[in-house]
Amino acid sequence: AQLQMLCKMHNEVPGTLTDYDCPICKNKGLLFVLSGMCEVARPCSCMPVRESIRRMKRSGLYGQMQTKTFRSYRVTQPWQKLLHDRARQFAEKHDMPGFFIGGQQGCGKTHLCTAICGSLLRQGMRVQYFVWETYVKEILSRSGVSDRDERERLIQPLMLSDAVYLDDFFRKECPTQAERSVAFDVINRRYTEGKLTIISSENRIGALLETDQAIASRIREMCGEKYCLDVAPDIRKNHRLHNG
Repeated sequence: AQLQMLCKMHNEVPGTLTDYDCPICKNKGLLFVLSGMCEVARPCSCMPVRESIRRMKRSGLYGQMQTKTFRSYRVTQPWQKLLHDRARQFAEKHDMPGFFIGGQQGCGKTHLCTAICGSLLRQGMRVQYFVWETYVKEILSRSGVSDRDERERLIQPLMLSDAVYLDDFFRKECPTQAERSVAFDVINRRYTEGKLTIISSENRIGALLETDQAIASRIREMCGEKYCLDVAPDIRKNHRLHNG
């Protein structure tokens, strides 16, 4: 009983960790529990979330989360309201494993996907962000074109995340076979395991189907009709041309 009281007392002491407010460990990163007749410290479940935040800070996405929110997304047209409402619904319910938004540059794709990531992170999920072209180049440079075992090892940590955001997916008009192979490995694994995958692309889903039907059809199924969003080309939808 005395040891239990001691654990409880230690668990109530507030910590000094920042970026994420954990009600379980009080921002210490540790929980004190009994193991036999000894008090031991174990990592809190918030630590993977804190690691996600550190990764996002390194990628630059975490800073954008402070400004690219659902509230700050400008809605003046029906198509903007549709994108906003579907993105918010996905973030709140995540009732399908995938969210895809493709098409017109400057229509707010990255803004909404970043807002989704921020919402999921606040829900305590481990979220990772990758600029697709940078990510695939790193994988291929470290594993080569044919070393599938090494590629599997490099991709494995990505599979452990609760949610992954792939930004600018298949931006190149003609991705190589090696790039498509990496994309299939990533998408197919998350598809079969039903893990949350957020994708933005300058290509619409129809163009992706023409590029690689196996990959795009899996994305389409992960998202369903509700979360597979296409923005038709229209220069008037590019907010960058209207700022200032």
